[in-house]
Amino acid sequence: MKASIAEKLEFETVAQCLYCGAGLAAETHLSAADYFFGQIPGEFDFARCPDCASLVLSPRLAEESLPLAYSSYYTHDAHTSIDVILETPGGGVAHRIRKAYARRRYAGSASPVDLVGYGIHRLLRPGVGDTDDHYRLAPPAPASILDYGCGGGEYLLRMRRLGNRVIGVDFDPASLDLARKSGLEVMLPGDLESPEYDGSFDLVTLAHVIEHVQDPVTLLRRLRACLRPGGQLYLETPNAAAFGLSLFGRYWRGLEVPRHLSIPSRAGLDAALEAAGFAKPEYHVRGSIRPWLWQQSLEAMPDGERGAAREAMASVPPETLENCEFLTLTAQAAPN
Repeated sequence: MKASIAEKLEFETVAQCLYCGAGLAAETHLSAADYFFGQIPGEFDFARCPDCASLVLSPRLAEESLPLAYSSYYTHDAHTSIDVILETPGGGVAHRIRKAYARRRYAGSASPVDLVGYGIHRLLRPGVGDTDDHYRLAPPAPASILDYGCGGGEYLLRMRRLGNRVIGVDFDPASLDLARKSGLEVMLPGDLESPEYDGSFDLVTLAHVIEHVQDPVTLLRRLRACLRPGGQLYLETPNAAAFGLSLFGRYWRGLEVPRHLSIPSRAGLDAALEAAGFAKPEYHVRGSIRPWLWQQSLEAMPDGERGAAREAMASVPPETLENCEFLTLTAQAAPN
């Protein structure tokens, strides 16, 4: 008789915070289930670090059981769009300004139209906007970019079209197969250990990956070694202090058990980045994320609990660096 998924699973406990190294308290909370992909049965608990307030899943799936949680993950989907900004025709004035900004900022265009659009975009949206997050604050092309956790390679395709050299890493063979069909150079994490990649990249991106790995600090150290002097890391991950977590609890989309092995806080990420050899990070808020994330969370709730959540959603504080749904940052490789 074929064994069920539950019978195949192996677990391990975690005694220390994955970010700052502090010992974890015995109490756990947020007993959550696999609401969004339905791959793994049972409930999972997080321990909150008493020092940095990061969340750590414990017990968690052992390494040999993790692939079972990804058998129908979204990174297996075929590409739907290489670039939703530059490749979308027409659009209103705001869209045309965004396209001009992206061509100037990320493709190095010097056309008068793009120079004017760039200036208008900077005037209307000083600092970092959604367009920048779409390109992960990459340096102007041509640049050498490593996307760790590349999935099927959609970001790599976008950046390759701009004239960049791109390489991807993912632990999921199905995702790598999809990326290779697009002619992308991709590899398993173990292949990146080769010294040939030391000091090879201008940008390393780590978008919604660090919450999936068993040892974030070790990964960050390896990625620091892959960067050239002055190279940049782009990182995004759910926030352990997100307002949505207090609003939706176990149904908050950012938890996504059992694939998310941890949810860092800003203090936890700061500690991990410093230990890995990065300079103090710069954070910013991605304001467009909250509506999508909250709608996903609301749909995961039982019908009887949605009313109270909807009432609470009607009057919420603005998103800030303290309560934002995702922690989004850049960090420079610190001098050796």
